[in-house]
Amino acid sequence: MVIRILKISVNAKLENQRKREALENVLIPYRLDENYELLERAGFDRIGTYFQWFNFACMIAVKV
Repeated sequence: MVIRILKISVNAKLENQRKREALENVLIPYRLDENYELLERAGFDRIGTYFQWFNFACMIAVKV
């Protein structure tokens, strides 16, 4: 019983480590200037940031 619980625990840790490694280079956030550039390339004319706090920003973009 105890050995089975330990095996489950080890497997869960290995699975979490694999998931972390798989997502490590995928979830890289864009900088604010990169977001502006992406929106401009998508055809938005008016782009603005109306709230920014640490690494969080709220943006609004309008296509005319």
